[in-house]
Amino acid sequence: VKSGVATYNVASDPQRAAIHRLEDKIRRRVHIGGYITTRRLLDELVALGDPEPLVMRALAALDSTAEFQLRRERSVVHRLR
Repeated sequence: VKSGVATYNVASDPQRAAIHRLEDKIRRRVHIGGYITTRRLLDELVALGDPEPLVMRALAALDSTAEFQLRRERSVVHRLR
């Protein structure tokens, strides 16, 4: 067991597909070098009918890559490339 990792939260195939779709929506919404508050992005995607937990998982997945960063205690999303 790695330090700090107790369990892995594995997504089902439909959830994984929804997360990839949300990642693409977020990439289209935030331009390269741009910032947006997490709350505003979350509100916009939830208004379009996406579930809030899946949006947060998509943001976490994008944060784990070098493409996005969650800054200021996860209150701001910054797209690096």
